[in-house]
Amino acid sequence: AGTEILTWGSADLAACAVLGALAGLLSVALVGLIFRVEGFTRRMGRIRWMSWPGAMAVVGGLGVGALGLWMPRAIGEGYDTVNLALSGHLEGGLLLLALLGVAKTVATTLTLGTGAPGGIFAPSLVLGATLGMLFGGLLHQWFPSAGFAPASFFALAAMAGFVSGTMQAPFTGILLALETTEGWHGTLPLILVAVLATLV
Repeated sequence: AGTEILTWGSADLAACAVLGALAGLLSVALVGLIFRVEGFTRRMGRIRWMSWPGAMAVVGGLGVGALGLWMPRAIGEGYDTVNLALSGHLEGGLLLLALLGVAKTVATTLTLGTGAPGGIFAPSLVLGATLGMLFGGLLHQWFPSAGFAPASFFALAAMAGFVSGTMQAPFTGILLALETTEGWHGTLPLILVAVLATLV
């Protein structure tokens, strides 16, 4: 990514307020889903045939594998997806972006909720990038004459917001996003999205 995606105006700043709240709500949903699956996994562990160590992780792994057959981009670290989003080359249309977001959420929930090894950081980046691309795409579709920044700008902002929301670490989200672009031109909108997501 480069500094060209950080060219923004007042309309983009207003849109970032909405994006920050949305990133916060979706972060809460993701963490809540993970906790619910963890609770389900513990309850299933009391059943005799599911009580051996790793049984639910196997079930979760099979679910993630089946999901990967349907949508390969939803599994794995996803840094290629992030790079495509930031360069503006994550294609497939708005419906495919929405499906990718849902699939990545399910894969992350199954992985972490069933006790399989993994983290929340990389999935937060992917989900943020996907959310931002979808949000930016909808803005351009609904308000074509408003002159909004490219969708990749909103992908970067939503990455900062999602990391901030899921990890409750706004400085990490902001600095990560700024380091990704090697520029400080987008500091204000990134701070806005990250802080709002954290507050939500």
